[in-house]
Amino acid sequence: GYELKRAGASSPQQWINGELKTNAGKGAEWYVLSLCRRGSYDFSGYAASLSERLSSGTPANPVERQRCALTMLSVGYTSRAVREICSSAAENPSKCSVMQLVFGLHLNNITGDLAAQQKLIGELINNRMISGNGWAVVKTSVQPDVDVTAMALAALAPHYSDTSVKAAVDSALRFLSAAQLENGGFKSYGTENSESCSQVIIALTALGADPETDSRFIKNGGNAVSALNGFRKPSGGFSHKVNEGEN
Repeated sequence: GYELKRAGASSPQQWINGELKTNAGKGAEWYVLSLCRRGSYDFSGYAASLSERLSSGTPANPVERQRCALTMLSVGYTSRAVREICSSAAENPSKCSVMQLVFGLHLNNITGDLAAQQKLIGELINNRMISGNGWAVVKTSVQPDVDVTAMALAALAPHYSDTSVKAAVDSALRFLSAAQLENGGFKSYGTENSESCSQVIIALTALGADPETDSRFIKNGGNAVSALNGFRKPSGGFSHKVNEGEN
């Protein structure tokens, strides 16, 4: 309701056909990824707009292009540009950033490219884990980052039955549990924020764990969900940090 009011839309479909279509490839993807899991909507206009942008070479950043390709596949559309983006990270995983590996794995989990999946998984768990505990954007980091670790776990979740993946995932879960704050929330780069709670919730649920009842992720009666609700504003929106406005 908060976002519809902000966008001046009377329904999710009007929002999709208006602001989200206009902002295709410019950040609207996070909203579309959520909407496609919450109801049945017509994304054809949005997909056509996003496909046109991708074919023109924008956005240029490889991770942003992967995010757009992930959204296209999630709403049931593909294109030549999307197929090329899906295969890009697996072509030379050692040259990719950790986020390219994570988004690349998400994409190939959808397309079912087993060879690409194995290349990306191997690079993530064999070469990119920090002290065997998790992941961070910067290779030289001495400590994993909560957000990046949670995002990697969500991508690895479909492969949890694999012995090597399970060992890496279990180690990263222990890191996240130890990093959890006494109120049930999480910090990233020294700042407690709602995004970190959200990423951990996504990771846990992807792995079949309930963030509200899993004893590993309850601290003093608090958990990631209760901590996330602490960022909710009277308007229905959420702030990124405590005592900030809606973001």
